[in-house]
Amino acid sequence: FPHWNLMEGLLISDMGHFDRKDLLKLLPPNLPRVNIMFDDPGINSVMADDADGMRQAVEYLLSGGHRRIGYLSHLKHPTLQQRHRAYRATLIANKVTPQQEWVYSKVLPLFPNYYEYGYYAMQQWLNFGG
Repeated sequence: FPHWNLMEGLLISDMGHFDRKDLLKLLPPNLPRVNIMFDDPGINSVMADDADGMRQAVEYLLSGGHRRIGYLSHLKHPTLQQRHRAYRATLIANKVTPQQEWVYSKVLPLFPNYYEYGYYAMQQWLNFGG
């Protein structure tokens, strides 16, 4: 890539759809880089607290009086499993019994971005009832 010299650094935000070894081969060795989605031994990484983020999101909805809170995401990846556990635990801690029909967790085809994936998944959930 001829324009690497125009960059001062690189922020990597992916969901694991490419081989990091290939990426590292492409990057100039002195280009600073940070990965914000996965802990990666070849790239400095900053990780979010997914469980606490989910807890806060569910508590926010509960504080608005909502009790039937849906969860839309496949459960294939460990991070998504962690979020789902926090979702359930937060509901239970707030005396709300999670219902299976509130969860849509089918693995669907990959899409170029989260918006398209979420839109398609929600269509499937609404059209076919899970």
